[in-house]
Amino acid sequence: MFVGLIAFLAIAWAAYWYAAYRMADGFIAESATLQPSESMSLGCVEHQFGGFPLHITIDCAGARSVAADGAVADLGALSARAPLYNPGWVEADITGPLLYEGVNHTINADWSGGQFDFLAGFGGVSRATAAFGEVTFTVADAIDDTVWSASANAWGTEIRPAAEDGAIRLTLSAEELVVAIGGEAYPSVSGTASMTLTGFGDRLDRAPDRLIGDWLAAGGNFHVDHMDLSSGDVVADVTGPMRLDIDGTLSGNLVVQYSGAHDLPTLVAAIFPWYADDADAIAEAVRLMSRPVEIRGEEAYEARFIIEAGNIRIGLIPLVTIPSVGPLDHYL
Repeated sequence: MFVGLIAFLAIAWAAYWYAAYRMADGFIAESATLQPSESMSLGCVEHQFGGFPLHITIDCAGARSVAADGAVADLGALSARAPLYNPGWVEADITGPLLYEGVNHTINADWSGGQFDFLAGFGGVSRATAAFGEVTFTVADAIDDTVWSASANAWGTEIRPAAEDGAIRLTLSAEELVVAIGGEAYPSVSGTASMTLTGFGDRLDRAPDRLIGDWLAAGGNFHVDHMDLSSGDVVADVTGPMRLDIDGTLSGNLVVQYSGAHDLPTLVAAIFPWYADDADAIAEAVRLMSRPVEIRGEEAYEARFIIEAGNIRIGLIPLVTIPSVGPLDHYL
């Protein structure tokens, strides 16, 4: 009786694995045609399945994704694992480089060691995380051909539904992020940020341009729940509501608490590299308009910033202007 039960369970599990394999194989075969779709279809030049009995694994060479608007993303290789004892969870090792050619911009990226995890169900992808080491990437705007680049010792991202309906929680982290504009590199900055973005909907398996368009159509609102930044001896904590408008400018109100005021110009130059020559004057204005506070028993300062269409001021004093990323109505 017991031996028969074990045999039945073994046969049932093998049938379960085979059914999952056939489903995955059919998905890859259908996606291999690379027909544009709203959810960005994935295709492989070559692929191989394995993982019996506990996983479905796939090694995909020459991975490519195509969106409905014609955006194309090419990857070097993709190796994914889906544990059958945890349905919906997928882990993937991603090998660079990545070339994303969107309607309005292109992205070139490379890294050493990339891991991507996501949770999916019948409603589509609901949570995704990514972690990369030694990242470099370049963004080129197809409209005016402006180019900027950045590198980081490590980069992490998590995106998942928030408590509010139709909102997502976006978490970012970076170590030694260095931005270069016009070939000139600026001071590095490290930190983490957690933001809530409203109007995204619950499904994440849509093309990036479609995700951005839905969010902008809902108002482009987000809240900086918590952001820790450090550069040099300065450590800053940032919170407050923000909005990205259709014209590509930011507006909102931010409360910033910081320590290490003597090195504040370094943080200013890292966050606003295009104002690096004026970092000392900007830092002095911030210091004058800050009030003393204590953070964990240590001396610190607090400043409140008002941002209107990219123009940042503290009190009545104008500080810097965050450049517009350009009109965004083409996303709608």
